[in-house]
Amino acid sequence: MNLTIKEMIKATKGNLVRGDQSRLIKNLSIDSRTISQKDFYLPLTGENFNGHEFITQAIEKKASGIFKEKSWEISNIDEILKKNPEINILEVEDSLQALQNLGHYKLTRTNPKVIGITGSVGKTTTKDMISQILGESFSILKTKGNFNNEVGLPLTLLNLEENHEMAVLEMGMSDLGEIQRLVEIAPPNIAVITNIGSAHIQNLKTKENILQAKMEIARNLEEGDILLLNGDDPLLWELRKQDTVYQKVYYGIHKHNDFHPAEIIEEEDGCIFYVDLDGKSTAFQLGIPGKHQIANALAAIWIGYYYGMKERALQKGLGKVVISDMRFETHKISGAKIINDAYNASPESMEASIAVIENMKGYRRTLVLGDVLELGDYSEEGHRKVGAFLAKGDFYRLITKGKDSKWIGLEAITEGFPAEQVYHVVSNEEAAKLLNEDLSPRDLVLIKGSRGMQMEQIIEYIKRGRKLDV
Repeated sequence: MNLTIKEMIKATKGNLVRGDQSRLIKNLSIDSRTISQKDFYLPLTGENFNGHEFITQAIEKKASGIFKEKSWEISNIDEILKKNPEINILEVEDSLQALQNLGHYKLTRTNPKVIGITGSVGKTTTKDMISQILGESFSILKTKGNFNNEVGLPLTLLNLEENHEMAVLEMGMSDLGEIQRLVEIAPPNIAVITNIGSAHIQNLKTKENILQAKMEIARNLEEGDILLLNGDDPLLWELRKQDTVYQKVYYGIHKHNDFHPAEIIEEEDGCIFYVDLDGKSTAFQLGIPGKHQIANALAAIWIGYYYGMKERALQKGLGKVVISDMRFETHKISGAKIINDAYNASPESMEASIAVIENMKGYRRTLVLGDVLELGDYSEEGHRKVGAFLAKGDFYRLITKGKDSKWIGLEAITEGFPAEQVYHVVSNEEAAKLLNEDLSPRDLVLIKGSRGMQMEQIIEYIKRGRKLDV
C-alpha cells in the first residue's frame, strides 16, 4: 500500500485515536487469519461475519495498526494497549467505505489511465488480453482473479505504484447500482462492455435491466473518454442511436462494426484474423479456439492501437495471451481430449463453447453440461435454449448433470437429438463413470457448468477411474 497514516486519515476522513501519523504502512489486510507483522488491519462486516471480532487476534499477530468503526467498542482495550503500546488505531464511520476511499486515493495519487471492463460473458478473458497487449509497451496493474467487486477493486488499486501507467480493471455486478459504485472509485478513461447476456437475470429479471446495470460503467465518462462496445450484441448495437458527450466505438465480428476482421481463418487450437490498421491489412494469431474470442481480442487490439502501440507490439502481446484456469483448459486422458470450461456458465457462454466444439472436426464429441445457476424464473427457458442450440450440431452424446440442466436434454430431444444419446445424472462422479465406459483417443469432451456445480471434479474422477495421474 505504501501510505503514511497521515495519508490514510486524509483518504478516509478518519480519526487517529492513537498512533504516529508519520508511520509508513506498507500493507493492508482484511483477513486476521493471514495478517503479517506490521500489516494494518481493516475489519469488514457482512451478513454472516464481523471482522471487528478479530481485532484482538490481529493485534496479537503484531499488526502495526487497526481500523475500527466508531460504533464498535474493543473489549479489554486498556489491557491490550499496555501489551502493545505502539499500536495505531484509526477510527472511521464505515470500514468498507474507508477501504474504497483508500483505493480511490491511491488511484488519484498515481494517476494511471483506467480501462474498465464489464459484460455478462468474456470480461475476464478480455481483461487478460488487454493487459497482455498493453504490457508490451506500458507498466500496468490488472485485476487478479475475481477481485472485481466493491471489496476486490479497491484492494487491487492499493497495489498501484508510481510507475504504473495503466490500470486494467474488471468490474462485476449482480444488481443495479454496483458498477456505479465501482466507477466512482475508479472512473475509466475507456470503458468496455463485452455483451449483455442472462447472467444475474434472477435479480434483474430482464436483459434490458442487465443492460441498464452494465451501462453504469459509462455513468462517469466525460468528453474525450471512450465507451467500447461489442456491436455483435443486439442490445449494445442499439445504443449507437443515443447522443453522448463521450465517444462510442463498436468492435466485433460483423462488418457493421467500426473495428472488425476482414478475414478469419479458424484452426482447432486458435485462429488467424486480419484487421485494417491505418489502411494496412495486419494479421493476428490467437492461440485460443473459438470465433467469439476474436471479438475479445479486437477490443484489446483497438485499445493498444489507440494508445499508440505499433503493429509488432500488438501482435506480440496477443501471441502471449494465456487463458485463465478452467476456461477452455485442455487435458489429455488416455488419448482423449477433455476441455475443462467449468469456471462459470450462462446460456450464452454455453452456446459459444458448444459452437467451438462443433468446429473441431475428426472427433467423437461429447457435451457434459451442468446447471446454469442464478437464472431464477428464466431457468427453464435458458436451459431449453441451450438444448435447442446443440441439437443443430453433430454430437455423439449429451450428459447433463444437476437439476435444471435436464431441460437441456429434454429440449434437445424435442429438436431431434437422439434420445438414446442423452443422459442425465445428479453427480460429477456419475458423469465420470459414463465417460470412462468407452473413453478413447477419438473422443473430444466439453465439460461446462456454473461455478457452484464444480464440474472440474469430473476430470479428477475420470483420472481416478483409470488409475492415471495425467
